[in-house]
Amino acid sequence: MTEYKYIIVGGGAAGISLALNLLAEGENDFIILEKSSILGSSWDNMPDHLTLISSDHHNRILEENSPFSKLYRVPAKDFSKYLQEFQSQIKDKILFNQKVIGIERSTNSESSKWLTKTKERTFHSQNIIWCTGYFSTPYIPKFVVNNESTIHFKDFKNALEFRQKKILVVGKRLSAGQIIKELMEAQCNVHISTRSEIKFSPNKWIMNLLLYFLDPIEKFLLLFNKNLRVKEDIKMEASFAKKYFDEDSVTIHGDILEIDNHDVTFLNQESERFDKIILTTGFRPTPPPNISKVDFSQLKNHFEHPENPGFYFLGFEQQFNFRSRFLRGIRKDAKVLAKHLISSRK
Repeated sequence: MTEYKYIIVGGGAAGISLALNLLAEGENDFIILEKSSILGSSWDNMPDHLTLISSDHHNRILEENSPFSKLYRVPAKDFSKYLQEFQSQIKDKILFNQKVIGIERSTNSESSKWLTKTKERTFHSQNIIWCTGYFSTPYIPKFVVNNESTIHFKDFKNALEFRQKKILVVGKRLSAGQIIKELMEAQCNVHISTRSEIKFSPNKWIMNLLLYFLDPIEKFLLLFNKNLRVKEDIKMEASFAKKYFDEDSVTIHGDILEIDNHDVTFLNQESERFDKIILTTGFRPTPPPNISKVDFSQLKNHFEHPENPGFYFLGFEQQFNFRSRFLRGIRKDAKVLAKHLISSRK
């Protein structure tokens, strides 16, 4: 029987950060279960030209100096490689190609509370920490049903494969702008479907200035409310796509009623045919199997499931405050969680 104090599910930024902090506290009785063959696989699977919007100190999982320059927009592929570099520090603490398909309470062991099942193995542990993040489960609107003409942002790789095609982009936020820019450069006939008005972030130099001072601004706000909740509103970045809208080069449609293969009917009953439909509709957190859904802001001590002692979360929105789902929040929360896990056993 394979038994651990801690099983960490997910080998992304949250899982790696927690593992490193546990090791720093002298705890090595844990294992990371990663569903793919590499660390940081979600970032590696992102579109070829995707970059993280924030820069430098926001995009690291330890407090040490970032490997990226101050105003460098880090490509997702580079961030994935950065995460993979930590494998040498935790190499005997990772099992790859272990997708978790079941979780249940243990009834046959006095020391183990949990059984974590993958296709190949069953693991026993006293605690489980769910670190699967947001980029494994894309949100697919209800009007999309087994439609071969439709792909999600996570499956988009490069606009050149759609060169000079008629493309409908569904969504209006950051990823929509990034894809529209690429599609326009590939000479596509670009359309967009959105339920409400498209809004843009400030110009690039203003954005860079805001991002440069983002950390002290957020720390100042958190001085007054350490549990501050901020409604996420990541607008389409002006430097990506605004000029195409100003030039009326992108055709704007309202919300979609239904999709029938390549034919799209909008709520106003207008219909058009597209070569491809790309969903930029975001992601949802991957729920742990057989564990009741919970509001992350209501977790016990910010981490533990209120109905399932020994089951923890890391890297999800509002665990402490609005930063908790972002890289800059994960690295701080991971340190707190590692100390909490160890102290709770004393």
